[in-house]
Amino acid sequence: LVEIPGRSVREARTRYTYRIPEQENLWEYFQIMIRRLRLIVDTPFMMNDEGFNVEDRSQFKILREALVNMLSHFDPFSTIHSCIHIYTDRVINNNEIYYILNFCREPKTRREIFECIGLVYHSDAFKAHIKPLINFGYLALTIPDKPNSRLQKNKLTEKGKGLLVSLK
Repeated sequence: LVEIPGRSVREARTRYTYRIPEQENLWEYFQIMIRRLRLIVDTPFMMNDEGFNVEDRSQFKILREALVNMLSHFDPFSTIHSCIHIYTDRVINNNEIYYILNFCREPKTRREIFECIGLVYHSDAFKAHIKPLINFGYLALTIPDKPNSRLQKNKLTEKGKGLLVSLK
């Protein structure tokens, strides 16, 4: 969970104003994230005639379900992790692997991919976000024999298409 004071990472004057501290287990993460989301998202309290709380059908319920889904598919051995980004105008379950794979249905350059996920192009960012997708076979180079070509693009593989379907 990262709170970004702006409409995009690039627009924000500071990188983030809150980042969830590391926890020992997923249940602790869930509890902290739920409390933080309750502070940010409207969670109207409605009572029925018997005095009981009516089921929450607000945006909070949708975010809670996305959070449960994100945590249940967490892979501690993967270099690719999901994150909830809270901007000033929206909340996104920023599952970068999904956005990158979906974006690369048509071949894209590294810079185009970073623009898609709101990051500045840098070799460290490439190693953290794109290189693992290539290593695991989810993305492939359009010019495999010239990996440093200025015309190089990344395209979705069949294995990547399968992962994209499972992430939906």
